[in-house]
Amino acid sequence: MASFREKYSRLCRDNRVEPLHTILQQSWESCDDVGASSVKRRLDLSTMCLTVEQCAVLAKCLRNDDTFTDLKLTDCVLNDEGCKALCRGLKSNCHIRDLDLKGNNLRSGGAEALGNLLKHNNALRRLSLEWNCVGAFDGGVAYLAEGLAANGSLEKLDIRSNQVSHKGAEEIAAMLKKNATLKELDLRWNNCGVLGGRALLSALQQNKTLIQLDLTGNDVPNDIVKSIAVTLGRNVENQAMESQFHFQTTVLTREIKQLQQDSRIQISDLIEKLDHQKERFEQTSRSSQLKIGQLQESLAETSHEKELLESKYSMSEACVTVAEQKVKDLGDLVVRLKAEADDERREYKTELEKEKQRRVSIERCLSESVKASQEQEDDMNKQIQDLQIQLKKLNQHIVVLKSELEIAQQTNKHNLKESDEKLRQEEERHFKIVREMEKRHRAEEARLSEVQQSCEQTWQERFQQAESARFQKEQIILQLKTDHLDNKRRWDDETLRTVEQMKEAEKMRVRQLEEKILSVESDNRDLQSRVNNQASQVLELQSLVNSRDVEQRTLKRNLEESRKEADHRCLTIQAEVSRLQQSLDQRASQLEESRAHEKKLHENLAQLESEITVAVAQEKSKLLSKDTEIASLKEKLRKQALVFQQIREEEMRRAEQLQTAMERYLKSSNNSVIDPVFQ
Repeated sequence: MASFREKYSRLCRDNRVEPLHTILQQSWESCDDVGASSVKRRLDLSTMCLTVEQCAVLAKCLRNDDTFTDLKLTDCVLNDEGCKALCRGLKSNCHIRDLDLKGNNLRSGGAEALGNLLKHNNALRRLSLEWNCVGAFDGGVAYLAEGLAANGSLEKLDIRSNQVSHKGAEEIAAMLKKNATLKELDLRWNNCGVLGGRALLSALQQNKTLIQLDLTGNDVPNDIVKSIAVTLGRNVENQAMESQFHFQTTVLTREIKQLQQDSRIQISDLIEKLDHQKERFEQTSRSSQLKIGQLQESLAETSHEKELLESKYSMSEACVTVAEQKVKDLGDLVVRLKAEADDERREYKTELEKEKQRRVSIERCLSESVKASQEQEDDMNKQIQDLQIQLKKLNQHIVVLKSELEIAQQTNKHNLKESDEKLRQEEERHFKIVREMEKRHRAEEARLSEVQQSCEQTWQERFQQAESARFQKEQIILQLKTDHLDNKRRWDDETLRTVEQMKEAEKMRVRQLEEKILSVESDNRDLQSRVNNQASQVLELQSLVNSRDVEQRTLKRNLEESRKEADHRCLTIQAEVSRLQQSLDQRASQLEESRAHEKKLHENLAQLESEITVAVAQEKSKLLSKDTEIASLKEKLRKQALVFQQIREEEMRRAEQLQTAMERYLKSSNNSVIDPVFQ
């Protein structure tokens, strides 16, 4: 940061330009943020009148500089020349991400400079050109669109209030057909019109990256705006799908790389084991050759050890019996180890079958729970229908009661009229007894009024009882609704819990299987090490047996020779020479027999190695089959989760429909009850 400040002051002195105090101050204040790469370092020169010379000096300082990431030059009165000078320096800058040129009266020259900048600079992410005149002159929007078509980094462009006409909108539409990085475009308060809106709509049919386009204040019809919104929504969905696909591909590539590394490690381990076995074989061959040489030397020295032959003979017989017993024990141990390995494989297969049966039972339980929830929903729906029928009956009863009330009132009125007529007739006929009739008339009116009041009271009481019954029924319906919603939530919670439990159980099962696979691999390694140790022990014992056989035979021959010497001391030197020749022939045959034994041992070793390689290949194939089974089970779980989600959405839709229907019904019933009361 100090280098930027020094460079700026030096260039100002060289070009005889007065340095801006704000640049020096902001460079000094942001010294603490140099170490943090994630912090945005902004150079804010808003509302400062910059000359062309000052812009040229600032451009030279920003060339190949990593001090600032945001450059804000709003309302700086740059005009076209200042913009050109600034763009020359920003062409080679790879660190500025945000450039704000709001309110600088930029025209076609500035737009041309910005287009060249966008062609060469692939670091800018956001560009703001609000309140300029880029579209007021011919060619301004075309230059900017040409630069954007060749750019591969800009994601947000703001050209609000730039007098962009329908021709400029067509240029922008042609740019959108070629650009593959722009995500947000702000064209508010311009003059795009119907032709511009159509051009943008046709361009969005090919563009798959733009997700936000604002056309307010452009006299674009609503149908075009709605179709543009639909295409932008499709782009948003496509980008979400692409991001998900990229994430899945990265995860799969990581897993594939991990599997490749594991396979390479296993192959390297097998190669190391084979090399180790070859080294052991070479060592055994060398030791056998050394032993053969020692035996040849011992054959030359046996003539001096005749006195100890008898004792050695007895000891050798005992050692031979012990060695034979050890060989038998080792053979039994090898057979037992093979049987144990077969038992472990069978147990592993049975565990896999049990796991499959358990998953099938879990799926059945889930399906049964879903059926039970559906049956409960059907029962609730039936109850709601029954309550609705009862409500209808109550409303009908209320209507009947109201009609009876009206009939009673009419009858009372009719009776009153008849009584009035009778009174009039009696007045005409019997004028003398008017007072008595008036008294009777008053008593009759009082009685009739009392009867009418009593009838009205009874009918009002009945009406209130009906209203209270209807209110109780409505409360019952609300209670049933709440119970239904509670049951639905409870079933949703239970399904979620069961799904989570299944996932956790599946994870635990996968972990257990992995642990079992690791244990099986370790057991196989232990078995291989045991087999190798036992093979080495067998080789050593066989070499000991061969040596003991040779020593035994030599001892027997020496005993026979000593007896012959004791019995036939008088034999001539020719007999001794023939005897020596016979002994040499016998020793040669013994050496040939020992070599045949060594060949047999080598063949046995080769057979053991082939068996080990076959067993390793079988274990690998089993592991691959298990991996495929695990993948298929994961896919089934994913499908089941999707099915559960669909069922849940359908249940929510049904509940919403029922709720809306009940609300409408209650509103209609309330209106139908209130209207006759007011009448």
